[in-house]
Amino acid sequence: MPSATKPNVALVGDRNFLLLLAGQNLSAFGDWFRTVTTIGLIYAWTGSAANLSLLFISSLFPAVVVSSFLGPLIDRFSRRTLMVVADLARVLVGCGFVLLIPLESPALLYLLLAINGAFSGLYLPARSALIPEIIKPHHLSRANSILATSFSAAMLIATGLGGLLADIWSAQTIYLIDAATFLLSAVCLVLINPRRQPTPAKPHVSYLEQVREGMREIKKSRSIQCAIWILMAREAALSVVYVIFSLYILQVVNQGNFGLGLGHTATGMGQILGGLTLAAYFKKRTFTPEHYRRWATLSLLLLGLFHTISYQQGDFSFFLLLVVIANLWYSPIDVLSSTNIMTCAKPEVQGRVFASSLALSRLFYLGGFLLMALIGNALSVTAIAWGMGGFLLLAALLHHILAAKLTAARSDLTVKETYP
Repeated sequence: MPSATKPNVALVGDRNFLLLLAGQNLSAFGDWFRTVTTIGLIYAWTGSAANLSLLFISSLFPAVVVSSFLGPLIDRFSRRTLMVVADLARVLVGCGFVLLIPLESPALLYLLLAINGAFSGLYLPARSALIPEIIKPHHLSRANSILATSFSAAMLIATGLGGLLADIWSAQTIYLIDAATFLLSAVCLVLINPRRQPTPAKPHVSYLEQVREGMREIKKSRSIQCAIWILMAREAALSVVYVIFSLYILQVVNQGNFGLGLGHTATGMGQILGGLTLAAYFKKRTFTPEHYRRWATLSLLLLGLFHTISYQQGDFSFFLLLVVIANLWYSPIDVLSSTNIMTCAKPEVQGRVFASSLALSRLFYLGGFLLMALIGNALSVTAIAWGMGGFLLLAALLHHILAAKLTAARSDLTVKETYP
């Protein structure tokens, strides 16, 4: 195993990693900067929880469809090039927001969000599959921790500024900034030089068969299934959280856009601290199935517990503190699941595995928003929070049982081997 300091030094001095880090953060900044403004616009125009749910649904459904069927493209073509195409397309979407906002039409906003979501469905699995092409295997867990932490930092800055500036700057100005961030991200990606390229698919294999190959890789690996399960459970719960989060701030404590900015800032702070803690943990440890099982289960449990408690509070300051604590457990789920897939899935099908993982997790995410569209106006925020917490408790227990069986059965294997 490398010394404790070498992984960190290697990543800090790795040009490809730094370019990917910059590109990811610029994209994340643009996404969240736009999201805060869009939430405020939709709520101002409609005042409806159902419409807030539709805002997220319009972004998620196209991402599910695209990632379900375009996985083979990620394994066939340059993942970097696909990411650049996705970023440039989202530049045009940002400009479209600028032109259409004066019409004050939620339907047009949903349409642009759907187009943006479709290209995100291409960008995200391509990004995950690109990481092992530019990062050495023993650096993966730490690299994923740094990427997750920096993503949270970008979200914190973007949402904090978005909430503060939404009442000062016009929506058009914010959407122009959104478009500019994607353009800069594309420039960073163009400069990346991957150390290896994906293996092209065999000419005689049909496109549908290539999709099936990715699904078969998931079916034969219980370890990959566990990693995808914790993502699905978290996404289902967080879609509910995103809606009641806005409702709590805008309705229960009446804090307005400034309160939304503070709330998202607290969310980002928690995710940054969680990511930094995990990065420090893996600085002197290698990734093992036991680490994965223990921390993934604990993260799901504590995520649900603290989110549930936070929405029972009437004091906004105490709510913000609990939001920070709850989100400590967000980044570990991302890092642990992604690293588990990277170490277990064969390189030639990783694009399809990540695409399927994104599709399945976003399908659960979409399901949570559909549920909120039905019950968001009928049940209280506190009641919905209790239901969400109970779901995560059951999900954590199920994950613990499945992962414990894997660890006990294959404890003698290295993390590079795929569990049957």
